[in-house]
Amino acid sequence: MSFRLKLAQSSGALNDVSERLAWLESQLKAHAHDCDLMLLPEGFSCGYNIPDQIVDMAEPSNGPTAQKIAALAKIHNTAILYGYSERDAETIYNSAQCIDATGQSIANHRKLMLPPGFEQEHYTAGKTATIFIFNGIKCGILICYDIEFP
Repeated sequence: MSFRLKLAQSSGALNDVSERLAWLESQLKAHAHDCDLMLLPEGFSCGYNIPDQIVDMAEPSNGPTAQKIAALAKIHNTAILYGYSERDAETIYNSAQCIDATGQSIANHRKLMLPPGFEQEHYTAGKTATIFIFNGIKCGILICYDIEFP
């Protein structure tokens, strides 16, 4: 059991979701042939330090951005794990979702440990660790500050 992981860091200068998705597509075209799972950063779809835009940028886990990423995963036969601001009714989470190569969501993690500052002011902390199986391997998702509190 194994898989090939690619880490991809987008530029902070990408201004909106459409630019980020275009960048992701270019990365998949260049690297999907030797990649089973592409790992993207916290807040990939919306940007990270955006306190005034978090509510407006938040989407449900199956929202338009997730659907576009699922389509890219299927086209390139590569799983994608990406960060986003998740809206669940009126609650907003700093989340990360893994979509497999068939376009199905196989894990969604809500950040457990929110550092002081804008994250605590705008996000709700998740309640549980997220464990999933990928290519027969048990995996977990942690977002940034989560790693400090095993």
